[in-house]
Amino acid sequence: MKNRSKSEQPTLFPTSESSEPEALDSGGVVGFTGTQRGLTPPQRDQLAHWLQRLAPCEVHHGDCVGADAQFHALVRDLLPTTRIVLHPPRIEKKRAFCQGDEERPARAYLTRNHAIVRAGAALLAAPGEQREKLRSGTWATVRYARQQNRPVILVLPQLLPESMLSG
Repeated sequence: MKNRSKSEQPTLFPTSESSEPEALDSGGVVGFTGTQRGLTPPQRDQLAHWLQRLAPCEVHHGDCVGADAQFHALVRDLLPTTRIVLHPPRIEKKRAFCQGDEERPARAYLTRNHAIVRAGAALLAAPGEQREKLRSGTWATVRYARQQNRPVILVLPQLLPESMLSG
Protein backbone atom coordinates (compact mmCIF):
# COMPACT_ATOMS: atom_id res chain seq x y z
CA MET A 1 0.00 0.00 0.00
CA LYS A 2 1.39 3.42 -0.88
CA ASN A 3 2.23 5.94 1.86
CA ARG A 4 -0.46 8.48 2.57
CA SER A 5 -0.40 11.87 4.22
CA LYS A 6 -2.17 12.11 7.56
CA SER A 7 -5.12 13.96 6.02
CA GLU A 8 -5.88 11.28 3.43
CA GLN A 9 -5.03 8.24 5.53
CA PRO A 10 -7.95 5.82 5.18
CA THR A 11 -8.38 3.10 7.75
CA LEU A 12 -8.87 0.17 5.42
CA PHE A 13 -7.93 -3.42 4.97
CA PRO A 14 -8.25 -5.12 1.58
CA THR A 15 -9.86 -8.55 1.76
CA SER A 16 -7.53 -10.22 -0.73
CA GLU A 17 -4.75 -9.48 -3.17
CA SER A 18 -7.31 -8.81 -5.90
CA SER A 19 -9.39 -6.37 -3.90
CA GLU A 20 -7.05 -3.45 -3.28
CA PRO A 21 -9.25 -0.40 -2.69
CA GLU A 22 -7.02 1.58 -5.05
CA ALA A 23 -8.30 -0.68 -7.86
CA LEU A 24 -12.00 0.04 -7.24
CA ASP A 25 -13.74 1.86 -10.04
CA SER A 26 -15.70 4.98 -9.25
CA GLY A 27 -19.32 5.25 -10.26
CA GLY A 28 -20.35 1.73 -9.30
CA VAL A 29 -22.73 0.26 -6.72
CA VAL A 30 -21.57 0.15 -3.10
CA GLY A 31 -23.08 -1.57 -0.08
CA PHE A 32 -22.79 -0.26 3.48
CA THR A 33 -22.94 -1.89 6.90
CA GLY A 34 -22.35 -0.22 10.25
CA THR A 35 -22.93 -0.25 13.96
CA GLN A 36 -26.30 0.67 15.44
CA ARG A 37 -24.36 2.72 18.02
CA GLY A 38 -23.51 5.27 15.32
CA LEU A 39 -20.35 6.57 13.69
CA THR A 40 -17.39 8.09 15.48
CA PRO A 41 -16.05 11.39 14.06
CA PRO A 42 -13.09 9.59 12.39
CA GLN A 43 -15.48 7.10 10.79
CA ARG A 44 -17.68 9.90 9.49
CA ASP A 45 -14.67 11.67 7.99
CA GLN A 46 -13.33 8.50 6.37
CA LEU A 47 -16.74 7.57 4.95
CA ALA A 48 -16.98 11.05 3.44
CA HIS A 49 -13.52 10.53 1.92
CA TRP A 50 -14.50 7.16 0.40
CA LEU A 51 -17.87 8.36 -0.85
CA GLN A 52 -16.22 11.25 -2.66
CA ARG A 53 -13.47 9.02 -4.02
CA LEU A 54 -15.77 6.23 -5.21
CA ALA A 55 -18.67 8.50 -6.24
CA PRO A 56 -21.07 5.54 -6.47
CA CYS A 57 -24.11 5.83 -8.72
CA GLU A 58 -26.04 3.71 -6.19
CA VAL A 59 -25.66 2.68 -2.54
CA HIS A 60 -27.45 0.01 -0.51
CA HIS A 61 -27.83 0.10 3.27
CA GLY A 62 -29.90 -1.55 5.99
CA ASP A 63 -31.99 1.45 7.14
CA CYS A 64 -31.15 0.91 10.81
CA VAL A 65 -30.69 3.52 13.50
CA GLY A 66 -27.09 4.59 14.01
CA ALA A 67 -24.50 4.26 11.27
CA ASP A 68 -26.97 3.43 8.47
CA ALA A 69 -28.91 6.65 9.07
CA GLN A 70 -25.70 8.69 9.32
CA PHE A 71 -24.35 7.10 6.12
CA HIS A 72 -27.65 7.91 4.38
CA ALA A 73 -27.36 11.58 5.39
CA LEU A 74 -23.73 11.70 4.18
CA VAL A 75 -24.70 10.30 0.79
CA ARG A 76 -27.57 12.79 0.42
CA ASP A 77 -25.29 15.67 1.44
CA LEU A 78 -22.18 14.76 -0.59
CA LEU A 79 -23.70 12.94 -3.57
CA PRO A 80 -27.28 14.16 -4.00
CA THR A 81 -27.78 12.37 -7.32
CA THR A 82 -26.68 8.97 -6.00
CA ARG A 83 -29.54 6.49 -5.84
CA ILE A 84 -30.15 5.01 -2.36
CA VAL A 85 -31.68 1.55 -1.96
CA LEU A 86 -32.96 0.59 1.49
CA HIS A 87 -32.93 -2.96 2.86
CA PRO A 88 -34.91 -2.50 6.10
CA PRO A 89 -34.87 -4.90 9.03
CA ARG A 90 -37.98 -6.68 10.21
CA ILE A 91 -37.61 -5.17 13.68
CA GLU A 92 -39.31 -1.79 13.28
CA LYS A 93 -37.94 -0.25 16.49
CA LYS A 94 -34.44 -0.56 14.95
CA ARG A 95 -35.45 1.14 11.68
CA ALA A 96 -34.28 4.63 10.84
CA PHE A 97 -37.09 5.14 8.27
CA CYS A 98 -34.77 6.95 5.86
CA GLN A 99 -36.24 8.25 2.60
CA GLY A 100 -34.58 6.19 -0.12
CA ASP A 101 -35.11 5.98 -3.85
CA GLU A 102 -36.13 2.33 -3.53
CA GLU A 103 -37.12 0.18 -0.58
CA ARG A 104 -36.75 -3.58 -0.63
CA PRO A 105 -39.02 -5.80 1.52
CA ALA A 106 -38.14 -6.01 5.22
CA ARG A 107 -36.06 -9.11 5.94
CA ALA A 108 -34.28 -10.82 8.82
CA TYR A 109 -30.89 -9.24 9.52
CA LEU A 110 -28.75 -12.01 8.04
CA THR A 111 -30.83 -12.28 4.86
CA ARG A 112 -30.91 -8.54 4.31
CA ASN A 113 -27.17 -8.12 5.03
CA HIS A 114 -26.35 -10.79 2.45
CA ALA A 115 -28.57 -8.96 -0.07
CA ILE A 116 -26.67 -5.71 0.58
CA VAL A 117 -23.35 -7.46 -0.10
CA ARG A 118 -24.63 -9.14 -3.27
CA ALA A 119 -26.04 -5.84 -4.58
CA GLY A 120 -22.73 -3.99 -4.46
CA ALA A 121 -19.40 -4.28 -6.20
CA ALA A 122 -17.75 -3.35 -2.87
CA LEU A 123 -18.69 -2.96 0.79
CA LEU A 124 -18.02 0.01 3.05
CA ALA A 125 -18.08 -1.19 6.68
CA ALA A 126 -18.09 0.90 9.87
CA PRO A 127 -18.00 -1.48 12.84
CA GLY A 128 -18.29 -0.41 16.46
CA GLU A 129 -15.07 -2.17 17.41
CA GLN A 130 -11.43 -1.89 16.38
CA ARG A 131 -11.06 -5.68 16.10
CA GLU A 132 -13.25 -8.28 14.48
CA LYS A 133 -15.67 -9.99 16.84
CA LEU A 134 -18.23 -12.75 16.69
CA ARG A 135 -21.92 -12.06 17.29
CA SER A 136 -21.78 -8.71 15.50
CA GLY A 137 -23.97 -8.08 12.47
CA THR A 138 -21.47 -5.66 10.96
CA TRP A 139 -18.57 -8.08 11.31
CA ALA A 140 -20.69 -11.00 10.04
CA THR A 141 -21.50 -8.91 6.96
CA VAL A 142 -17.78 -8.18 6.46
CA ARG A 143 -17.00 -11.89 6.68
CA TYR A 144 -19.74 -12.68 4.14
CA ALA A 145 -18.40 -10.00 1.76
CA ARG A 146 -14.94 -11.56 2.00
CA GLN A 147 -16.42 -15.00 1.24
CA GLN A 148 -18.09 -13.46 -1.82
CA ASN A 149 -14.76 -11.89 -2.90
CA ARG A 150 -16.12 -8.37 -2.58
CA PRO A 151 -13.63 -5.64 -1.75
CA VAL A 152 -14.21 -4.37 1.80
CA ILE A 153 -13.24 -0.89 2.90
CA LEU A 154 -13.13 -1.18 6.65
CA VAL A 155 -13.57 2.14 8.43
CA LEU A 156 -12.62 1.58 12.07
CA PRO A 157 -13.83 3.68 15.03
CA GLN A 158 -10.35 5.13 15.62
CA LEU A 159 -7.63 5.96 13.13
CA LEU A 160 -4.57 3.73 13.40
CA PRO A 161 -1.09 5.22 13.69
CA GLU A 162 0.63 5.54 10.32
CA SER A 163 3.28 3.01 11.42
CA MET A 164 0.55 0.35 11.64
CA LEU A 165 -0.73 1.11 8.12
CA SER A 166 2.59 0.90 6.33
CA GLY A 167 3.43 -2.62 7.65
